[in-house]
Amino acid sequence: MRRPAPWWPSWRESPFTFTYLCLLAAGSLTLGALDPQTRSDVLHASSTDVMHLASRPILVLVASGLWVNNVFDFIAVAVLFGVAATAVERRIGTRATFGVFLSGHVGATLLTEGAVAIGVLAGALPSSALSRLDVGVSYGLAAVVATAIGLLPQRLRVVGVLGLWAYLGAALVADPDVTAWGHVLAAGFGVAWWSALPGGAVGMMVWWSTPRLPASSWLPRRRSTIRTSPGRSSSYSTTMSMARSASS
Repeated sequence: MRRPAPWWPSWRESPFTFTYLCLLAAGSLTLGALDPQTRSDVLHASSTDVMHLASRPILVLVASGLWVNNVFDFIAVAVLFGVAATAVERRIGTRATFGVFLSGHVGATLLTEGAVAIGVLAGALPSSALSRLDVGVSYGLAAVVATAIGLLPQRLRVVGVLGLWAYLGAALVADPDVTAWGHVLAAGFGVAWWSALPGGAVGMMVWWSTPRLPASSWLPRRRSTIRTSPGRSSSYSTTMSMARSASS
């Protein structure tokens, strides 16, 4: 009898999750070994701000996702990302899970920094916002967690996604900065991936994709069937018709 798969990632069953956590561990140890000034220089050089995205976008988009502030933050990220990404990767595959992460990390970054650029051009933000510090794994993490919630049973899925929106919304209300908006956007990307989960659209995606019907059609309809051998009809109506013909 096959044992249930463990919650933690492995190279064989979830290579993306396993590799990424190893890179995060290396980044956390590297930052911890640097002096404060060098650490600040490394983080600012990896920032996905407007200035860096305009000059070296690929480099900063890759580098910014490799840093975690300290060991305690790494442990929290490793547990949350490890469990969520492992579940998603085992269900939809490595390439699709990488796509989920990129949609949050890259998509939310481009949208938020694009809004910053527009705000500076419109005079609503100071020019210093073009070089604000923006590093970390949080956008990708939000997208992966939101996608993983779609794997839960129906009722738990609703509770989970409402809890996620409440948590991110509370952070947005408390400090409505660009990063808080990025987390909300990244979670939205994660929910959008629910349609790629096995079985097609689930949860709220089912409600969005189901045609609206009259109230009378909402009542469940039961259909009786009789299992028969492959060579015989499995329809209940056909079986009953044969029985009536034989009795007459």
